[in-house]
Amino acid sequence: MDQEKSTRMVRKRRKMIITRKWNMPNGDTLTIKPIREIYERYTFGVTVDPFAKNCKLCQITNDFNPATEAMFHLKADDFLRQVETINFVIFDPPYTLRQIKELYNSVDVGFTQKDSQNCIRWTIERDIIASKQTTGDIVLSLGYSTTCMGKKRGYEIIEILIVSHGSAHSDTLVTVERKL
Repeated sequence: MDQEKSTRMVRKRRKMIITRKWNMPNGDTLTIKPIREIYERYTFGVTVDPFAKNCKLCQITNDFNPATEAMFHLKADDFLRQVETINFVIFDPPYTLRQIKELYNSVDVGFTQKDSQNCIRWTIERDIIASKQTTGDIVLSLGYSTTCMGKKRGYEIIEILIVSHGSAHSDTLVTVERKL
């Protein structure tokens, strides 16, 4: 999607789309078919993934774990401060405090109280993204909640995808937001 088309879409507000689909769970969330399809529908411009693991869909990738195939291995906030332009971002952080602690332990880094206070809401990282995006830019957030970039940062939700994984797994929620 080019910037001109994206800007036109911002001008004409449309109703939010909410869809529910079923698919098998996968730790590599962007390989899940309905999630990959929503990514393909919205991706454009300079694409960034601050929690990429081994996902190579974006042009600029980061993951805190140096054992991954990401281009950079920094804490997400440090990485995002270094990126100049972010037209499209996949925001797919660890979803729970347990997952975050496991990540920090796997790379032998101490998990501080400050880390635990920020890591569930990811406020610092979201603020950095908002400061680097302009009208029409997109954030694709994945997690267990649709509380993402938000109106206070100047975003509107344009689509929500609920991916059910069956009774033994939590659903994955995909929220697409556009910067106003």
